[in-house]
Amino acid sequence: MKRLKIITVLLAAMVMVPMVSAVVEADADLAASVSGSLVDVNKIALPKLMFDETQKKVEVTTELSPVGTRGLQAIPKGAIIHHAQNGITTVFDRDGRQVLIADDRESTVISTPSGLKRATYITEVPPESHVINKGDVTYVTNGNDLILTVICENVTQNVLNERVLNRKSGTAAATLSNFNGWIEYAYDNMVQIRQFDAYWTVPSSPPSSESAEPIFLFNGIRTYGETAIVQPVLEWNQPSTGLYWTGSSWALKDGMQTFKTTRITASTGDTMKGRLYWYSATNEWYIQIYDVTNGQYRSLYSNYVPDSNVQIDVTLEGWGIDDNSDVPGDTTFYNMVYKYNGNTVPVVLKRFTSTSAPLTQLNVEILSNPSSVKLHTAN
Repeated sequence: MKRLKIITVLLAAMVMVPMVSAVVEADADLAASVSGSLVDVNKIALPKLMFDETQKKVEVTTELSPVGTRGLQAIPKGAIIHHAQNGITTVFDRDGRQVLIADDRESTVISTPSGLKRATYITEVPPESHVINKGDVTYVTNGNDLILTVICENVTQNVLNERVLNRKSGTAAATLSNFNGWIEYAYDNMVQIRQFDAYWTVPSSPPSSESAEPIFLFNGIRTYGETAIVQPVLEWNQPSTGLYWTGSSWALKDGMQTFKTTRITASTGDTMKGRLYWYSATNEWYIQIYDVTNGQYRSLYSNYVPDSNVQIDVTLEGWGIDDNSDVPGDTTFYNMVYKYNGNTVPVVLKRFTSTSAPLTQLNVEILSNPSSVKLHTAN
């Protein structure tokens, strides 16, 4: 007989609390109004989790997905992900029945806009989802449905493992080598900010045809200690996509699950917009990547990052960078907007260029401070 262990997590009843949209801006390119979650996560009841230690472990090689995206590791809608202190990840359905078990150390290492993560710690969610973190539990809601719950038993150890992983380059599982990280960016530290918008044009693609050397271009808001970040991201050459431009909204926090939306596709020359807007009714960032040219967009909400004591950035990031052929052409971020409660806040952008990247002709050119910045490469 299979050995089963039962764990009781919470015993309250789930209550749906409607919340109306509080923000509808006049911007013609705002593709969706900002609104709160329809689920009150404070009153969610989780079932007993039925652990089955005899189930064969799965090697997770791609992002987890309750959405059903082809090529990703499917998990049920409403799934409960449990990260144990011993490095074992177990996935249950919404009724608490175990459907998957994996050893984090055997799962694939995937590059994200905030460093290397194990595949068991990355989840794709539907657009307009809300990522709500409370202590060691993170809830993901969409509409009036709880679509995902993540329980992290040992956040401190998870953070340590991530930092060790990110210090290791040339990781075979991630097919990475040489430079990994932020190549160049413009930034400022903000006491308070509640809106950060930026436009940019999709640059020429990197000349290299090598796989798994992803590029990320984004405007983002992160904590001073770089422990969490929210960002609308233009991506190139992601392991789960390929040699073409895609866009997704991301929310990342040390030691916790990483979340991204399903992706849009973009083309060189398209106009992109990244929007970060603070929704004060629920204390969440509204994160939107929008291809103005083709009308596609993806939005996500998250409370991973506060609205005070943060750093803003416009960034070129790359992983597995060997030489100039791995980076795109120049990118200009423009028409950037910085506001708090509708009022413009002062920003004085500073510049950073990596001295360890194996690249030439890098330069962060501030065309008009703080509204326009050009990130130069050799291409």
